[in-house]
Amino acid sequence: MITHLSLTYCDIDVSGSKYIFEVLIYSGSALEDLDLSGNHLKSEGTIEVLRGVSIAKALKNIVLADNQFVEEDDVLDAIDVCMKKN
Repeated sequence: MITHLSLTYCDIDVSGSKYIFEVLIYSGSALEDLDLSGNHLKSEGTIEVLRGVSIAKALKNIVLADNQFVEEDDVLDAIDVCMKKN
C-alpha cells in the first residue's frame, strides 16, 4: 500500500492532472502524502488536482510548488474550497 508518492519533475502537464485526480478520488486510496513539485500543471491542472484533494479521504499533505500556475480567481477559489473541505 502506497502512502507517500513523489512525482517531482516528471513533466506532468494538464492532461496528466486528470489521472492524478482519479487516483485522489479512488475510495480505496491510502495515499497520505503527494509531492507534485516541478511539473507543468499550470492553472487548469492545478485546479483539477485540487478538486481531487477536496474529495480525497486519506491525503494529509500535498506539494504543488513550481507548477507554473498563477494566482487568479479560479485557482484561489479551488484552494479555498480545498482548505474548507479538509
